[in-house]
Amino acid sequence: MKNQKIYLAMKSNDFPSLQTIIDGFNTLFSRLRDDGIVEITDNRLDESVNFNHIRELAMQEFYLDFAAFIVPNSLGFEGEMFIPLLRRLNPGIYQISDMIIEMVFANQVDMKSRLKKYYYSFPFSGSG
Repeated sequence: MKNQKIYLAMKSNDFPSLQTIIDGFNTLFSRLRDDGIVEITDNRLDESVNFNHIRELAMQEFYLDFAAFIVPNSLGFEGEMFIPLLRRLNPGIYQISDMIIEMVFANQVDMKSRLKKYYYSFPFSGSG
């Protein structure tokens, strides 16, 4: 089973309205964390839910907008390190490639070193 983690920083504090939309997708489970970030787990077996569609629904039905980070499904990846940056981003759906760019522009030295350490920890194989 695929367990995709998504973090959302809402521009308003209307979690119940967002929850109404999320409840329409039977593979999504969400909770409001103590820090105000919405943590969503997508338990789909095949392809993940299109979060651009969820964002469109939230804006159309409830005038809600948010910045969402879709955490890569890599073993040991610390998606939570991006939460402080997520709060400062413009609304939208962000993949890891987008977050790396935003991290560089925001001059997040600690984040860059942690991410670099993560990627350099992968064992490389090849004929050498």
